[in-house]
Amino acid sequence: MKLNQEQIQTALTELPSWRQDGDKITQTIRFPNYLDGIRFISKLAIQAEAVQHHPDLTINWCNIKIDLNTHDVNGISQKDIDMAKYIESLLPEFL
Repeated sequence: MKLNQEQIQTALTELPSWRQDGDKITQTIRFPNYLDGIRFISKLAIQAEAVQHHPDLTINWCNIKIDLNTHDVNGISQKDIDMAKYIESLLPEFL
């Protein structure tokens, strides 16, 4: 189910490093080095496959841009919020 604007804004208060960009939520993370970013993506990919919800990722050296959107609802859903929370839970291991 697609979240409405109020639901999105409420969820983002718990995810301060994320922002809404149209029909997606997004964050760019700078890792200490290239391989840390790649290891992060590998771990993220395992979870994404397990829950069948795959983020769009852009790798630019030590910076990884993550976009979350639910294609089935053409917008932002609870799946995106849950994945963003999972991503946040991974970051202390890599940063």
